[in-house]
Amino acid sequence: MESICVPFPKRQAMRIYSSLWNADEWATRGGLIKTDWSQAPFIASHRNFKAETCT
Repeated sequence: MESICVPFPKRQAMRIYSSLWNADEWATRGGLIKTDWSQAPFIASHRNFKAETCT
């Protein structure tokens, strides 16, 4: 981010919160694999995450 003149806190932990939606048709082999919503909340981890944004 600093390469495009945007200050960025690169030495501290960050969290990203997002939401899930029902993607049974495209994300689960056409609905063959069902989402078990009783197992929520779902947690994902990312390493070396790089985001390019528009402002």
